[in-house]
Amino acid sequence: MEFAEFLLWHWYIYIMLLRIMVVLIMAFLLACNRQPVPAYMTSLDSLEDFLQLADNDAPNASIRSVKVLLDLHTDSMYFIDSDIFPSHYEFANRYLEHTENKYDFFVGQYGEDSVRHLHMVNLSWFVEKNLFLFEFGPYDLADCAAVSKVYDRLMETTFIGYRLAFYPNVSKWEDCERIPWISPQTISFLYPYMAYNTGEAYGYLRIFDDGEKDPQADPTDIIVLTRLPFDIPLVAGIISSAPQNSLSHINVLSRNRGTPNVYIRYASENSDLQQMEGKLVHLVARANSYILEPASESDARAFWKKWQPEDQWQLSSDHSVQRLLNPSETDLCSVSAVGGKAANFSILHDMGTVPLPEGAIIIPVYYYYEHLEKNGLLPELKAILDDPLLKTDPSYRKRRLKDLRTAIMEAPVDLKLLHAIDSALHHFSDYPSYRFRSSTNAEDLDFFSGAGLYKSRSAHAEEGKAGIADAITAVWASLWSDRAYVERDFFGIDQHTVEMAILVHRSFPREEANGVLITRNPYNVNPGYQVEVHFGGTGVVRSFDDGPDEVIIYPIDLVRNRYTIEYRSKSDFGRMRSSVMSDNELAALADQARNIQERFVEVYQPDDPSAFAVDIEFKIDEVDGIRRLYIKQARPFPAGR
Repeated sequence: MEFAEFLLWHWYIYIMLLRIMVVLIMAFLLACNRQPVPAYMTSLDSLEDFLQLADNDAPNASIRSVKVLLDLHTDSMYFIDSDIFPSHYEFANRYLEHTENKYDFFVGQYGEDSVRHLHMVNLSWFVEKNLFLFEFGPYDLADCAAVSKVYDRLMETTFIGYRLAFYPNVSKWEDCERIPWISPQTISFLYPYMAYNTGEAYGYLRIFDDGEKDPQADPTDIIVLTRLPFDIPLVAGIISSAPQNSLSHINVLSRNRGTPNVYIRYASENSDLQQMEGKLVHLVARANSYILEPASESDARAFWKKWQPEDQWQLSSDHSVQRLLNPSETDLCSVSAVGGKAANFSILHDMGTVPLPEGAIIIPVYYYYEHLEKNGLLPELKAILDDPLLKTDPSYRKRRLKDLRTAIMEAPVDLKLLHAIDSALHHFSDYPSYRFRSSTNAEDLDFFSGAGLYKSRSAHAEEGKAGIADAITAVWASLWSDRAYVERDFFGIDQHTVEMAILVHRSFPREEANGVLITRNPYNVNPGYQVEVHFGGTGVVRSFDDGPDEVIIYPIDLVRNRYTIEYRSKSDFGRMRSSVMSDNELAALADQARNIQERFVEVYQPDDPSAFAVDIEFKIDEVDGIRRLYIKQARPFPAGR
């Protein structure tokens, strides 16, 4: 290289390095001169101000929130950066010289103490409706005057105007006058999207109209429904066009399966979804947002293969117990003889303080096995289960299983068993009807819920032993419903090892209310119990039209030192505006839930007790004119796959 070329080359490198240095220096100066994001503002003059302070965990979410604090000493409003300060206390501790500990702050500033001078609320923007709601914490003892004060100051210090309303998450605030508010009955309809079970799925998108009560779908389908039915087959994912019941059997199944289940407003009418109908799609359901996009067959098959169980669960069954049992004679170790539901019922019975349905007896799995053996059905069952077409031809499988169920129900029940049951039930002299409930060795277990897979059936006094026989065989036969078979196959349960026991107790033909409680708060980090309860016998575990009361019970109350009850939504059943259960009834239910949770942790000994939750079904029945709480069953709440 000549000397002139050498100088020219080095001069070019020098110029490029100089340019890079100039760019870096300018970027540094801009960063130094940029205004920092404020920790708080004293007014919101625009939507941009609100978004600058709002939580940024999900910037595309349908709801954004800001914490707000009103200092009554100075009449000052503070709109707080929710990412910097996760709680009002942390902000007050740093900027308002509140140096007391959290407990003293909580008691003083959320209670009725004379030292109180702060009102603390959350302000949420519902993006799609362009509506702003403010709400107090459900444990706050603020009165209607406090609500009015916060409302007035929000109107004075924000840009929101007529789009502002109050959300009374505790019933006492529904009596506040002059303030526009959104009722718990309608709050769910403000959400354009809700995830009942998050997760990921690949499948063929299929849209079912409202008239299809029993949608026929495959495990490789993602289905879109106008409204959820009670029963639904194993599918890759569920999208509904109407808000759901988050504690329904269907959502418990979705959680147990590890499959996404979401609500998207007007999903069945969504043009984007309609264009993808029948095509392979990829669904990602997050807490506040979702992705639904076309997918390749290779990605889908790789995902499906990952979900196939490598090994089979070999369930045990104990035929040595050849008599009817009382719940006091069994425990969790008896699952192989009495099934999961009866074993968990026995745990409740052993506690001695749980209000259980009266007249309970258990029919062990031996009698199911004996029924099949004496009627020559065991060889037929084995032939069906060994048939390879059962896994590859859905129509053939449904036909063969239906024939098996018919054979089980038409075969005569052993007369000695019928006499023994009739005698144990005191010939229906105590109660006019009894409920016969499934209790398989593949049900209500810590690794497999089986919620809604099997049938229950009632027997009535006027039917005599024939009614008992019909109830027993209907429950036994439900072990081989198509949905139960497919569900167990999905979880890798060896079908040859599945057997059915039956739990019997008095029925509730005219209950006042029934519901479900989960000993976990899914909405925030505060300890609490989630409750969904419906009027009468309308099943909360079913999908619903009018919806249940959805309640969070917090184990804290600044007045009675007991519980705080927050209503997430209220039932419109029969256009009734009253709550399904009274506060005292909910408190009694929470007392039972706390004790049951503690006992189940002792019995099941989970690796992480703090993550362990119990699913409790309950009823309110009127006995001699008095409403009484009954715990129908309890089981570990599935942690998901």
